[in-house]
Amino acid sequence: MAYIGLSIFLIFFIIFCLSFKSDLYIHQHDSSIDKELDTFNSNFETLKTLDNDSSNYKITNSHLYQ
Repeated sequence: MAYIGLSIFLIFFIIFCLSFKSDLYIHQHDSSIDKELDTFNSNFETLKTLDNDSSNYKITNSHLYQ
């Protein structure tokens, strides 16, 4: 009788473990993704705030240092 109860318990335990295994790793990388998105957004905002005056740049065929 004990073996039947143990077998039933193990079957339910295995089903329980397999059904919740996929939930273990869902939120594992959320903090690192949020950190990288914050870094990207801050770099992007910095690039947007740079004042690049286009009149200082000229496209010619000569060498850069001439």
